[in-house]
Amino acid sequence: MEEKHIFIIENSLFNTNTLKKILKERNYQLSLASDGREALAKIKKIKPDLILLDVSLPDMDGFDLCREFKKNKKVKEVPVIFISSLEKNVDITKGFAVGGIDYITKLFQKDIVLARIETHINLYRTKKELQKKNEQQNILLENIDTQIWYLEDVNTYGKVNKAHAEFIGYQKKELEGKSYNQFFCEKEKNSCIQGNKKVFTEKKKIETDEWVRNYRGEKRLLAITKTPKLDKNGNVEYVVASAEDITEKRIEAEKIKYLSFHDELTKLYNRRYFENEMERLNGSRRYPISIIIGDLDNLKIVNDNHGHLLGDEYLKKSADILSDLLRAEDIIARIGGDEFAILLPETGTEETSQICRRIIKEFKKYNSANDFPVDFEISLGYATAKTNNKGLFEVYNQADKNMYKNKGRK
Repeated sequence: MEEKHIFIIENSLFNTNTLKKILKERNYQLSLASDGREALAKIKKIKPDLILLDVSLPDMDGFDLCREFKKNKKVKEVPVIFISSLEKNVDITKGFAVGGIDYITKLFQKDIVLARIETHINLYRTKKELQKKNEQQNILLENIDTQIWYLEDVNTYGKVNKAHAEFIGYQKKELEGKSYNQFFCEKEKNSCIQGNKKVFTEKKKIETDEWVRNYRGEKRLLAITKTPKLDKNGNVEYVVASAEDITEKRIEAEKIKYLSFHDELTKLYNRRYFENEMERLNGSRRYPISIIIGDLDNLKIVNDNHGHLLGDEYLKKSADILSDLLRAEDIIARIGGDEFAILLPETGTEETSQICRRIIKEFKKYNSANDFPVDFEISLGYATAKTNNKGLFEVYNQADKNMYKNKGRK
């Protein structure tokens, strides 16, 4: 551990030597000065853990010197123990008034001197260590993106960190000790207070995702955690809250989810999603259920003669035609290079047949109204499960076979 440093400011050589002899036992590092001017010069170069200061100095009053020390940021927190004569009790009172922390009397008693010095040095070092830790914690709290604050009650801010204050658009001091009513719109305020009531009442940590507007009016998704601090009787003293902005994470997650179930080119559902939906509807109460399988007849011709970029346009326009004809509850997917599948809940054979006719008609209508170099043509096949006695994957296979039969007739 770092050696403890004591600065002795004493005019009497006898008293100085006595103190040196006493303090030698503890191996303290010592610095010495015999008057105020020398003390002020030396204090610029040293960092003592404690100052022993004689009340009577030849060039200035010890109390005035103490006042100078307390003005100096470098040493103002360093404990000062005054050295006073036994009969001068008034010195003791004045010493406390100017910032002294204790006193020792001349004709030093070794045990008392060592006990008081050690006590105040330990207190000073402990205080410095706590201040250092607090500063480190404050640096962390003030320089992280996570918002942190604590609640005095369901409606009142305690302390807040920089990230939270900046999110709302206020200075920290404008928020601390203030009511939620001053900073949030009615809807957001009520949502916050309800969450606060829950943690204060249930006395358990709660975690929620909430949309909250920042100072720009932008809605941001915050992952909010509120943790109660309980006293020894189990009552909530205060609640520590934190919030992480997960808007981009959610958007990215939604994008990944979208891509996992959609065909990137046509924006329709993909085969994976379609099969999941068949599994979900299999044995449901939405019978009759029909499935249509469609195969584009001329996509290979477009790709071979006009290139894959035009082939992509052919696919996208075909997907648009199919989507425009279907109901919101119908499920359409691109299940292969030039194949589409349509899942029709609560749709019987006759209605499915009519849908197929409309699709063929719409493809022909598009050909007559546009100058695409290759006609839009599609072969269709369908099958229907009237009851749940027939599995949908079996219906799918039957619709696929029917599509190939119809394609072969062209």
